[in-house]
Parts: sequence; structure tokens; C-alpha cells
Amino acid sequence: MVLKLSQPFPSRYGLPVVINVDTDIFTTPYPSAGCIGTDCRDRCCSGGAIMDIVAFEKLKNFRESERFKDIKWDDFAFEKDPCYPGGIGCYTPIMNGMCVFKNRETRGCGIHSFCLERGIDYRELKFFACCIFPVEVNRIGEKTNVLTAGYELRNEGFDIACKTEGGSTVYESARDDIRYYFGDVLIDILDDMKNRRIAYTFGRKYNGGSRAYL
Repeated sequence: MVLKLSQPFPSRYGLPVVINVDTDIFTTPYPSAGCIGTDCRDRCCSGGAIMDIVAFEKLKNFRESERFKDIKWDDFAFEKDPCYPGGIGCYTPIMNGMCVFKNRETRGCGIHSFCLERGIDYRELKFFACCIFPVEVNRIGEKTNVLTAGYELRNEGFDIACKTEGGSTVYESARDDIRYYFGDVLIDILDDMKNRRIAYTFGRKYNGGSRAYL
């Protein structure tokens, strides 16, 4: 069920904005150990990762580092997309069947590893879409700006390890990152939703909708 929030919640960068919440995030299973705790071999990285322009501009400041020196920074073809910080995003180029930023010798993201090595909060440099996974902000049917489970988890065509292993939920896994990008107030509302303390307003319009979360 997709519920409309009583107010929009813009990210710390202005975009994206969360207006609706897909309550499936509270029941969609996800491994307690997170992505790196599965044996998926980084399959989600095989199609490239969605880079936002905010992360791209920050990463360029480290282009001379050993880890990123071989990146071809002119190969990124950005397009407008309100689902990502800066309103612009693109898929990263593929190298040897994986995102160009993936660790080559080990599992996981090279940007994430770089941040850990430098004592940088990974969310400062790593792409929004990767940081907030296993949730995303996307369109669901006619509803826009929906905080929902990641596309790979919502669609049957993807056979990935994190889709079949449980122990937690996509909301619990992404909760700290949702807080980082969208703030404490949204987390309080989501926690209330998770605990089934849900109120509806019927029969009248509330902030542009006939049914809203209070």
C-alpha cells in the first residue's frame, strides 16, 4: 500500500523528495548482515550503478588518487532525473562486467572502501542510490516520489541473494541512511508506520490527497 505523507520531505540536497511511502518496505525481507553478508558476488553492480551529479562532482576532487586515476571522467552521460541529488543522474560505465567503481580484487564498492581508508563518511562520496539501497525513491504506478523497496527486490525478474535471505527488512537495513538524507522527522513517521500506528483522513482532502498519513 502506498500512503501519502502529510508533508513532503526533501533530501539534504533538495532532491529527491519523499512524498509517498510504500508500506511494503516494512515487510520486504533483507539479510540482517546486509548486502556484504550475502554470497551474491556484487550482482547488482553488474549493470552499472546510478551516479548522481552531487557525488560525481565530489569524487572528481579525488581523481588523482591511485584508486580513481584510471576512471574516464568524460564517459558519464548524465540525464535529468528528480529521483537523485542534483536532479541529474546516469549509469556508470562497465568495466569487466561490473561498475567501473567496484573493487577489483575484493567484494564491494571501491568508493566505499576508499572512504573507509580515508576516514570519510561513505555517504559523502558514494552515490545516493547505492547508499540508500535496499530502498529507493521512485515511481510506483501513478504515484511519484515514493520511498519503496529497491527495483531489484520488487520485481520477479531478478534472482539475487539478498532477495531470498531474511532476518531483517529493507526499512531496518536502510533506516540510518534514510535518516542521514531525509532527517529525524521522517524517521519518526516511518517508525510509527512500522509499528502499525497508522491514521487516515477519509472523505476530505488533506494536503492535496484524500488519504494521508498524519
